[in-house]
Amino acid sequence: MRKAFYDTRVPAARTRGEIDTMLQKHDVEAVRWTEFTDRILLEFKMPEGSFAIGVSFAMGDSYPEAQQRRQVWRALHWHIKARLEAVDFGLGDMVHAFLPYLITGPNRTLGDDVMERVADRTLGADIPLLPEGRA
Repeated sequence: MRKAFYDTRVPAARTRGEIDTMLQKHDVEAVRWTEFTDRILLEFKMPEGSFAIGVSFAMGDSYPEAQQRRQVWRALHWHIKARLEAVDFGLGDMVHAFLPYLITGPNRTLGDDVMERVADRTLGADIPLLPEGRA
C-alpha cells in the first residue's frame, strides 16, 4: 500500500512556511524550529502554555533522503492542519487540540508523561472506564 505523501514535491521550506502561517492565524505567540540530521522539532508558545512536536525523518518511506524528508514535513503539515481545522470547527480549543504536546519539563511533554503511566499500567488504574454491568 502506498503511504501518504509518497509523491510529494513540496519543498520542506514551503511546508515550514505554511505551518508558520497556520499557527500565526491561531494566535500563537512564538514559534521555534530546530532541525537535526534525523528529526525536526517544532516548539510554539501560546498564553496557555508551550508545546513541542518532534518528528523523525525515519517515519517516512525508505526512499532517497530528500524525498523522505519532504514526506515527513508534509505529514507534519497535515497533522497540524487537521488539529487546527478541528479547533476552527468548534471541536475543542487550542490547548485540547495540542494537549499531548504540552511541555511539562525539560525535554518532556504531557504525552510522554501519560505514555509512561500507560506502559506502567498506573494511568486511571483506580478509575473504572465503564460502570460495572448489572446482572
